[in-house]
Amino acid sequence: MIIYSPERELIFGDGFFHNILPPTPHLLNPKILAPITPWLAILYTQPMTYRIDPKLATLTINREEADALNFAVQVYAKNHLFYRSEKPAMVDAYTQGKHLLFADDKNAVDTLIHEIPGVGPRDTSLDFIRD
Repeated sequence: MIIYSPERELIFGDGFFHNILPPTPHLLNPKILAPITPWLAILYTQPMTYRIDPKLATLTINREEADALNFAVQVYAKNHLFYRSEKPAMVDAYTQGKHLLFADDKNAVDTLIHEIPGVGPRDTSLDFIRD
């Protein structure tokens, strides 16, 4: 998915949302949110189930949605955030100085993934394993 943010700049950090952790010989369900410019980001995923078409989608997001994606960047960043002119408010996750991960898939990026046309709702049948 190509994400366009005309109302709020997207930030970039020295870490970004992903679930690719080494070693990954057989990665299932990869997902990456990569800000490219202050107005564009790429959300890549290959979910367990999805319809073939469309293979590419676009989305224009509002300020609140951009803030949620910027929050995700700060969770995964450690020491550096990059922005053009809109300095983001630092969140506690970023100020810890560690590359952190979301503990579960109940975050704005995973929610957005399941709103992509062709991607089904999150399968909760195995959630009991984590609990």
